[in-house]
Amino acid sequence: MLTVVFFSSHAYADNPGQLAIKMIPGIITQNTEGLIEVYSQSGGTIDKLIATSYDPSIVQITGMDPGKSHTVYIVKINTQKDGTTKIAFAAPGFASEEFPVVVTKNSGLASQLLIKTTPSTFDLNGPTHGYFSVEAVNAGGFPTVVQNDLSISVSTSNTNIASLRTDQVVIKNGTYYAVGEFDVNQPGTVTISASSQTMQTVSTSITVNNANTQNTIQLYVYPKTINVFSSAYAYAVVQLHDSSGNPILAKEDIPVTITVKDISNTKLNNTSGQTPYVQVNETPIIKKGSYWAYVPVEVAAGTNDTFNINISAKGYLVSTPAQLTPIMQTSVFADNSAKIDVLPVLATGQKELIGIAHLEDNSGNVLVAKSNLQIPVDSSSTPTMSVLNIALPHGSQAAPVFALVGTVVNPVSLNVVTETPQTVTPTITAPIIDSLTLVVQPLIPKVLTHTTFPLSFFMEKSGVLSLFTSDFMMSVEPTSVIQAGPVSISKDKPIQVVNSTLLQDGVQSLSVGGSPYSPIITIEGLSSHPASIMMDFPDTITSNTPNAFSIELLDGQKLPVYADHDINVKLVSSDPSILDFSDVQIKKGTYYTTFNAQANKSGSVDISILADVIPLSKFTMSVVSFTPDVSINSPDFSEPNIAFSASITALYQQAPLDGLKVEWSADGATIQKMNSTTNSQGMSTATLVASNPGTVHVTAKISGGSYGDTIVSKDVKINPPLSSDVGSTTPQSSSPSLSILGISPILLIIPVVAGVVGFLYFKKREMLVDKISAIKEKIMNLRQRE
Repeated sequence: MLTVVFFSSHAYADNPGQLAIKMIPGIITQNTEGLIEVYSQSGGTIDKLIATSYDPSIVQITGMDPGKSHTVYIVKINTQKDGTTKIAFAAPGFASEEFPVVVTKNSGLASQLLIKTTPSTFDLNGPTHGYFSVEAVNAGGFPTVVQNDLSISVSTSNTNIASLRTDQVVIKNGTYYAVGEFDVNQPGTVTISASSQTMQTVSTSITVNNANTQNTIQLYVYPKTINVFSSAYAYAVVQLHDSSGNPILAKEDIPVTITVKDISNTKLNNTSGQTPYVQVNETPIIKKGSYWAYVPVEVAAGTNDTFNINISAKGYLVSTPAQLTPIMQTSVFADNSAKIDVLPVLATGQKELIGIAHLEDNSGNVLVAKSNLQIPVDSSSTPTMSVLNIALPHGSQAAPVFALVGTVVNPVSLNVVTETPQTVTPTITAPIIDSLTLVVQPLIPKVLTHTTFPLSFFMEKSGVLSLFTSDFMMSVEPTSVIQAGPVSISKDKPIQVVNSTLLQDGVQSLSVGGSPYSPIITIEGLSSHPASIMMDFPDTITSNTPNAFSIELLDGQKLPVYADHDINVKLVSSDPSILDFSDVQIKKGTYYTTFNAQANKSGSVDISILADVIPLSKFTMSVVSFTPDVSINSPDFSEPNIAFSASITALYQQAPLDGLKVEWSADGATIQKMNSTTNSQGMSTATLVASNPGTVHVTAKISGGSYGDTIVSKDVKINPPLSSDVGSTTPQSSSPSLSILGISPILLIIPVVAGVVGFLYFKKREMLVDKISAIKEKIMNLRQRE
């Protein structure tokens, strides 16, 4: 059966009131009992409040309590599952409200997974073994210990690229992560995924690069043409180049083999001291840390063929052959015409081979040194390149050119100082420093403090996993923050894993000592223990009315955290006369507690909350009291010994206030009967009697509910009687006589009666008649006595 309730707020007021709504606790999780306080923003009572949940599968309303004063409604709720819904509130005289309710997942239960690989980038010519980890977290992404063994299925999107050593891992009861291993097999990108029966699948990717492109040995032969009228020398220069064609420093000694063939293949090749046309008697070796080597190439006199110079080097690509052409002509000696064939140069800050010089005239004819020559070369920037004088011995045609090269790459031009000057511009590049970096990081995505976790140590080169190049011992400090123990590193091992414990919460800066690298790293420690306390309370606290409060435990992410033991919480008020609390306790297995407290009077108060190991929390609360409209009614006059009534009426916003406490008091009268509380009409009545003429001061003090003390009073005049008391007779008289103020009543009776009649005629005719009759009766009695 569907019941529809209609309220018209205009039936109660032209401007409907506004409801104030507060949920206790402020953050509520699934399967939790809570309450919602509803009260008027402007004070006063609320009657016939209706509340409905839009989605009872998320929030159920289990009860409603208007309280004695009807100033604060308590709506009891029970959450079923996580989600968002609304609760509608309506009451006569108030505008209806929709109150949103967000129910979070139980933060004490693991509901999601995280996955991480270490490392995530590989090269096939480097280490190919890595680790993956799967971690249990709650709805807020906070590491959460599982209550039962949690089986995790792990898979890869392409087993040809990466293969798992196990496809099942188990997060054991009382822990929050599990670790597995994998190997990479071929280039590509692959996804590693993890899932469980109750949690969604999570994934991460790893990239496997092709083997680094092989570097190339580049051959230069200068000069390209030599005069063999007599035996002569050219020079073969070899340089180590990267894939972009730039010189790079060798990481090892590189011997280079040179072979020579004439282009017609009719003559012997010679790389040794055999007799013949062309001899290379040395093996050029590019030394580790350098990028070049050179050897002379001797050509026998009279040789008139063209030769291909070839090179080879194990593990390296080589350039195409270079040609050397001997010519036969009469030697022309000279000392004033030199040329330089420049080579690519690295800015190493060292003495480097920058080219081969030879003698040549303006027509390109080969010349021979007339004597031992020293040829200077000017530089436009000597810090960039300062060329040493070229030394050509008598009878030679060519010589190597050396220079002191700086470390900064700047444009530079060189001027060969001879009779026919030559200006050349060498190409200079900076060395590519392929340095190793030590990486220290947890294998797992997030770390709980005071728990053991795997800490990994490995080397990276250009962001790719590499090998340790030596054996050494490392330590992670300070030990007051982390316990990792000595870390032993073995040469050629890819990853070292050490069990560690983080001792402090928050982001911690750690130093790794004992290695040539000594990095500074940071690790964030997350605590499963409460990090703070939150207190929820109404925005407006009304005095003399029970108000609901809650204390909640929060973690570092401001999410509810469940207590692992009973936690005693002390609440200290800065002014207990306004509001005071008793100490409370949050039970093990819960994250909050609710309680009631009643403020005594209006004002502002600071509440300090203290609990062991949890930082101090402070909250400021404002307490208000509402003032009712109270009136007092009674007669203005009364007579001695005659009962009269006084009543008060208490209203708030024209509505009667029922159940308020009323304390009656009277000065000059006795209270015979009184009502100590107001009735449904907001009224309380007292009956009083005064014994003597005078003024009676009647006072009523009204209090209770959310209303402040209100005192009203009124004065009632008690009129004196119109007849006086009878006096005593004189001793001479033997018979009793009556006098009024010492005067015979016979002499006074007529003017008294006439005066009374004239004074009270219009106002109290009936009373006057009664009084006159009484006086007449007394006179008759006196006369009879005489």
